[in-house]
Amino acid sequence: MAFDAKLGTQSVIDKQIINGTHPAIVLPLDMKADNGSINVGQMVAKDSNGDIVAYDNDIEEDLGDGDAAVERFTGILASYPVAPGSVSVSDGTQELVDDGEGNLVGDGDGYVNYKTGAISVKFAAPPASLAEVVATYANKPEGVLVQTVDTTKETVGRVIVHGTVVAANILVAAVAAAAADFARMEPQVYAI
Repeated sequence: MAFDAKLGTQSVIDKQIINGTHPAIVLPLDMKADNGSINVGQMVAKDSNGDIVAYDNDIEEDLGDGDAAVERFTGILASYPVAPGSVSVSDGTQELVDDGEGNLVGDGDGYVNYKTGAISVKFAAPPASLAEVVATYANKPEGVLVQTVDTTKETVGRVIVHGTVVAANILVAAVAAAAADFARMEPQVYAI
């Protein structure tokens, strides 16, 4: 009797993520379900429910539209916790930036709560009528994924939460991570 069957295939990606300079602490963390596939080496963050999602360094959210009368805009940034020092708010002509302590400074003042995503901005002058007031920020990275995870099938991923990683192999949205991204992981994870 003969059988001709294909049971499955497996691909192995040989990509060194952990740098042995400092011992790594790798934890199994809950992944956000049905969030697609997140690749090995991807920087990851926790969402507002505490589930692991891909880290994003360029999130944009609309805080409202100007009417030439109102100076203050408030809201809750959806992808909290927010990375300290990553927030900027603009109406196209005026801009406020995050000082890393939760204060928004520049053409007015305001604050952002990194843990809850609460944000309040008061521009120096009311934004022009129909001018979009947009907040740009990054979610706070928790570490680096050491395995590819298909969140439609898997609920847990292994994440380096402390130690050193190989900088050349770390990703943000399928591209190489930048120095600012690495700095947001410190002091827990260092890229070498």
